[in-house]
Amino acid sequence: MQKPNLTKALLAGVAGTVAMTMLTYVAPMMGMPEMDIPKMLSGFMGVPIVAGWLAHFMIGTGFALVYAYILVSRIPGSPPVRGAIFGLIPWLLAQVMVNPIMGAGVFAMN
Repeated sequence: MQKPNLTKALLAGVAGTVAMTMLTYVAPMMGMPEMDIPKMLSGFMGVPIVAGWLAHFMIGTGFALVYAYILVSRIPGSPPVRGAIFGLIPWLLAQVMVNPIMGAGVFAMN
């Protein structure tokens, strides 16, 4: 397997974060609850919203770097399968760690 490209990994992280953020703003139109991640992060950290946006993109690019440099060669399957399997990791972390911290409960049961 070839060495990961830092620029491509960072761009993938930014692109993935943008795509996920767009989905969270469209979610209420599909009957899902509001999921303003930068707003939640800034409120949790007690900082201005711009810091919530920065944290949101840092987390997204951080996940992309972890995937590119550590996990891509360790997850079995074709690239789409590896990406889907990896996508379960941040989702599960959000459900069992982030949601309870934000007051939503495990799997947003509150």
